[in-house]
Amino acid sequence: MTRSQSPPLVVEVEGPYACFTRPECKAERLSYPVMPPSAARGLLEAIFWKPEFTYQVLRIEVLRPIRWFSVRRNEVSSTLSLDWVRKAMEDPSVHFDAEADRDQRNMVGLRDVAYRIYAHIRLREHADAPEAKYRDQFRRRVERGACFSQPFLGVREFFAAFGKPTEREPIDCSEDLGIMLHSIDYGPRQETYRWFTARLDRGVLHIPTEGIVRAESGAARTGGKGGQATLLKQLRDYAPHLDLPPTYYRRRAVRWAVALDGQGRVLSRNSEGKASLESLATPENKAGIVLATPYIYRSGSKPSPMLLVDTLTFALAVPKDDTDKAETEAVKA
Repeated sequence: MTRSQSPPLVVEVEGPYACFTRPECKAERLSYPVMPPSAARGLLEAIFWKPEFTYQVLRIEVLRPIRWFSVRRNEVSSTLSLDWVRKAMEDPSVHFDAEADRDQRNMVGLRDVAYRIYAHIRLREHADAPEAKYRDQFRRRVERGACFSQPFLGVREFFAAFGKPTEREPIDCSEDLGIMLHSIDYGPRQETYRWFTARLDRGVLHIPTEGIVRAESGAARTGGKGGQATLLKQLRDYAPHLDLPPTYYRRRAVRWAVALDGQGRVLSRNSEGKASLESLATPENKAGIVLATPYIYRSGSKPSPMLLVDTLTFALAVPKDDTDKAETEAVKA
């Protein structure tokens, strides 16, 4: 592919709903908080596509606050194969019973989204026209609202409206988004996943030129349960590259704290010399500073205790005091 020195193509897209499904959450769909580059490239190809070039997404600007919604939908649990379709075409008695194959699945998606996408056109080796020709064709399509197929935001039922860029500013939000899908290379017999560490910087997601793929972790998959296990293994192997909090901790803004020395003695004291809370707020961060704080998440009616992080009452049934009520509560916990 050739490298372009031209300014990037820019298009704005928006829609009432979006769901950019994480590859590791395909049954119960969970969206990325921001449009990933793979979805942006698919949307650009829906507007204008030619086999002579591909799109390289440079950055994505988030123009509306990140808002979530949850919905439970009826879906079918199986996928139709080409062989089944051929049989159905030959034999009218063969039909697909959606009622018997129906499952209810939850989807956590985004609502009221708007993005500004910046991308370059990369010519392939067999391209027989200059880049400027394709750039002009893309701009004319955006101005007219023409498209190769209906653009959508993650799933086909969430359509996308697109148009020329405006003067809207990105949202004032900065946060680490973790590992995000960069692209998928479709080979003749397998798929190769590429990843990158995503960070939203004042509403802007910058996309590296190439994603990371770990050959020793089996980055390619062929589908099925084995493919899902390979994908999770790849995420696990890539995790050490991130600055993650310790197990049973998560980063949260802390407004007040008690300072202790190595012997457990209180260091934070007030003007009278008494132990007191120390404020961590600053004029720039009134909510305090972000620290790794203990966090335990449980689910189910009878979650198992976590010996090293739970209270003695919950983990070992030790009562809080010597009363009969405390002993009864400890046994129930």
